[in-house]
Amino acid sequence: MATAPPAVLAPSLARRLWQPTVLTAVLGLSLLLTGASGLIYQVVWFRVLGLTFGVTVHATSAVLAAFMAGLALGSLLAARVTDRLRWPLLAYGLAELSIGVLGLLSLPALEALQPLYRALAHRLPDSLALVTAVRFLVAFLIMLAPTTLMGVTLPLVVRGAVLQAGNLPRAVSLLYAANTFGAITGAFLAGFVFLGTLGVPATVALAAALNLGVGLLWLGLAGARWLPPPTAEIDPQATAAPAFRVSPTVARAVLFSYGLSGFVALAYEVVWTRVLAGILPSTVYAFTLMLCAILAGIALGSWAMEPLLRRRLNWVVVYVALEVALAVVALLSLAFLAQATRLEAFFLRGAPEGTYLLGRPQFMLPFTFVAIFPPALLMGALFPVAALLYAAGQTDVGRRIGSVYGANVLGAVSGSLAAGLLLIPTVGVQQTLWLLAAGNVVAGLVVVVAERRLRRGSALALAAGAAALLLAPRLLPDLYVTLSEGDARGLRTIWLREGQETTVSVVRAPDERLYLKINSQGMGADGGPQAQFHQRLGHLGPLLHTNPRDLLIIGLGVGATAGASALHPGLAVTVVELVPGVIDAAALFERANFGVLSRPNVRLVIDDGRNFLLLRDQQFDIIEADPILPRNAGAANLYSADFYRLVRSRLRDDGVFVQWVDPTLPLAAHQMMVRTFLSVFPGATLWENGAILVGSRLPLQPSPSQLEARLRRRIWCSVRLL
Repeated sequence: MATAPPAVLAPSLARRLWQPTVLTAVLGLSLLLTGASGLIYQVVWFRVLGLTFGVTVHATSAVLAAFMAGLALGSLLAARVTDRLRWPLLAYGLAELSIGVLGLLSLPALEALQPLYRALAHRLPDSLALVTAVRFLVAFLIMLAPTTLMGVTLPLVVRGAVLQAGNLPRAVSLLYAANTFGAITGAFLAGFVFLGTLGVPATVALAAALNLGVGLLWLGLAGARWLPPPTAEIDPQATAAPAFRVSPTVARAVLFSYGLSGFVALAYEVVWTRVLAGILPSTVYAFTLMLCAILAGIALGSWAMEPLLRRRLNWVVVYVALEVALAVVALLSLAFLAQATRLEAFFLRGAPEGTYLLGRPQFMLPFTFVAIFPPALLMGALFPVAALLYAAGQTDVGRRIGSVYGANVLGAVSGSLAAGLLLIPTVGVQQTLWLLAAGNVVAGLVVVVAERRLRRGSALALAAGAAALLLAPRLLPDLYVTLSEGDARGLRTIWLREGQETTVSVVRAPDERLYLKINSQGMGADGGPQAQFHQRLGHLGPLLHTNPRDLLIIGLGVGATAGASALHPGLAVTVVELVPGVIDAAALFERANFGVLSRPNVRLVIDDGRNFLLLRDQQFDIIEADPILPRNAGAANLYSADFYRLVRSRLRDDGVFVQWVDPTLPLAAHQMMVRTFLSVFPGATLWENGAILVGSRLPLQPSPSQLEARLRRRIWCSVRLL
């Protein structure tokens, strides 16, 4: 029998302070704060790594997988050691202190690894697979240690709560929900407040302060012997739902099934992110909203299950029903997402031309939550049920909770990689989501097979899931055709290519004009004022430079900008385009781009524009950025001071940088973008009524007469403005 250590606090106060309810509340608050810090780190790391490596679905999947791998490794480590610890809350305090220290070191680590990434990329063959592997390795090295410790914390806290309070269902459900609500708060504040007001270093410091504060709290409580002694053993009946127990075979089946659910869950997240990034003209705010919707559903689902866990229910049937319901709701989410452009058109009836809702918070917030929240709610409900089935009535609670959590996270690591690197590129988004829904049904089937007696509820659930899978291909609308055509009358999709990161379509209007759409957003036309503007943009750089020899253009679009630049004699043009579908569609827009890709002075490179500049030391006379909406996914990186400094370093002394800036932005946003440009190119000039910014390393002030003389010298038969 353990003897109580001397209490520093008054005995009566210590007893009141560490009542089971109070202890669970204090632990919940700790997990709330550290859950916030974990997601603050994640948002910051995604932003910094996005700037370092460029924006591709490969990089996104690799970073997410590396983050989840650390959590899985930590939970498996906890499963081995947690039940051997007499004071798990002391270990929890040490883990939080270590996370805080490693979090503070993460930014210097990023800076140290960036030169290593460049050096490795220069030595590797020109292979996307190898470059992706390097990106994964860099992200993995950055995040492995702190995320491993994050994975240790929940099993430690649950073990400590059970030792002190002895109530497994309440501890698992409430503590898991508190940690997830903290994650929602951290993601929201990091994306909407901290990064914009505090900046990256201060945001990381704030997250680290939360970890250090919680770590010091529990280190002090345990080290000063304020905690009451843990009980020598756990009463198995205290950890079980009333009159409920499963066989070892069913418990093992639940462990495997919940691992498969983890695979499916994070693959769903990759799919939803891919689709929503194409629907919403995404900024960091849109991605933050997606993350918050997922986390909110998980937290509320876990919290809602807590009072039900004490009821006399057949939890095997409940688990199977939840898996099948998740499959059905996920399929319905795709049907809802397909209506995005039609919903926008419905709400904008009678609004002035050029008004949009996709991308605005008042539309983004409810739209994202309606799409993602219901399936996320079911994901949250699954965890406490799986934990109960696997750990109910057992004494090695810490090991079993760690095993359940670890199996789920290991599945999530595999799911994120499989969705981004294999499933979406191979079979597309719609088929991938159907396969994932089938995965949920299979996860339920695994548990049913392990149960000797097939319950009527399980049979009905599986039948409903099978029916949904069979009917979905017939009943669900074609996602990208529906998004591309929207609610516009007379638009017909004549060409469509779904890629790993974007979907490219060409639609024909009633006047026979062709329009290029990338992720349902209009990017250009084969004639009219839009094509004329793009051509003027392509002519501007070569006319402003005194003797241009080589030009780099970031983004192809319909090719009108690059095509106009390529008409200038003696000018070698390099076009960097990330989306293969855009390249394939260029042949349909030769009326606007002058057959740019077939010209002998044009070289095409498939890469992210920022990544192309980062990994090469080549310098250019002219760098142009084809019009890209700043609110589009990843485009904000091309309007940052960091990107402008990179461009400046790749210009020759007399080089010229030409960039479009959206003149329809609110005045404050337009002014902010111009100020950012001026911070790197102080002698910049503004053209086309505020739509084009031109910067140079040396002062650039050509007179109208000089421009007119250059234009006369460079006039040739093939140059024509539509």
